Amino acid sequence: MVCSAILAGCTEQFDTPPVREAVTDADITGEGYKIVSIRSVKKIFEKAYPDYTSGSVSFNKGVKIDEKSLEAAGMDKNSLIAIKGRVISTDYFGNVYRTIYLLDASDLPEGEEPEVIEVKIGLSGMFADYQPGDILYVKTNGLVIGNYRFNLSLGSVFQALEGANVYANGYIDLKSEIIDRVKQGKKNSELPPIDTLVFNASNIPDYLNVDIRDASPAQMAAIASITGRLVRFEGMTSVLGTAKPGTPGYSNTDIYPSFLEQIGSGVHAVYQNYLFMDVINEWKAYDSGESDVMPASPRPGKMFPTWAFNGVLENGLKASYYGSALFSVGPAHFVVRSSGYSNFSLEALPFEYEISGDGNVTVKGNKDVDSITGIITRYASSSGGYHKFQILLNSSRDVVYDRSGNPR
Repeated sequence: MVCSAILAGCTEQFDTPPVREAVTDADITGEGYKIVSIRSVKKIFEKAYPDYTSGSVSFNKGVKIDEKSLEAAGMDKNSLIAIKGRVISTDYFGNVYRTIYLLDASDLPEGEEPEVIEVKIGLSGMFADYQPGDILYVKTNGLVIGNYRFNLSLGSVFQALEGANVYANGYIDLKSEIIDRVKQGKKNSELPPIDTLVFNASNIPDYLNVDIRDASPAQMAAIASITGRLVRFEGMTSVLGTAKPGTPGYSNTDIYPSFLEQIGSGVHAVYQNYLFMDVINEWKAYDSGESDVMPASPRPGKMFPTWAFNGVLENGLKASYYGSALFSVGPAHFVVRSSGYSNFSLEALPFEYEISGDGNVTVKGNKDVDSITGIITRYASSSGGYHKFQILLNSSRDVVYDRSGNPR
């Protein structure tokens, strides 16, 4: 700051903040690091757990990137390795939390598809620094590649607390470590179209509509490769109820939309699944006097199905839970799972609605959706069963359809 006397006054002139210079490949390699593909990093985990794409043996398991694991993966045990990726996620809308997804932006051999890995940077509000399209470098030595139910991520060594859940890796949340490990490269205003895969009913791959127990080795490799990619599904339809009979991974007890209430925390947590329509109808009957029995279910924030649960518990405390909605495209089905803390948690799901004069909302049926763009992830139970593909939305704006008939 410069202060100069002009007559009797003093004018403050603040220094202009320095412009951040984008880190380049040369900067990273100049520090002794080799830039490797994200696929190469995943192979370090696969070497330790060859069945990770289909079995639950490696669930919540982690492999630290060190001399031993590098050598086991056929790499120089003394090498320093870094990945270079383009950001394809944002936490601006609250649905992605304390993590980023990076699509490989290194120089890949011709014909090799770029893959994605989640990087667990333990910060919130990262949208200001890490925007979709930005290039990031991550120095990986000492980090742990962890497997959470078929989804691989890079994180720190997990420090378990007594009574808490145990995970394969933890968040990189020390500011000094983030500054040292995560280097910002070129900033971009938007993602290149080529970074988004596009599917519709005519070209949906067979590996996205297969029972994992019946998948061939080639299909399993394709599933592992596409996990984490940004995908746009065109011509989808919302599903009120169950998937079509015979749909791989679904049964007549898989009913949507739904939300999952968590009671307690850590290893002592108990989960209760609720069907949105059942809960809404219970509370409508109670509020109207049709039933004098207060529902045992938590009271939803809206009396129509929303992306997630955001409402009130019996004790009057507010609660936010994950919600699940089902969509189909051709023969394939995908669950869109959304956080109760997202800023669109109480927006109406895409269905056909009838709104009466007194504001009562009735769900009439499924609705066609022009497109849904999101990050494709996988879900399975702790035993490896009930495998499903999930779509992680960056924003509800990425669900394109006619909203004119939606309740608010």
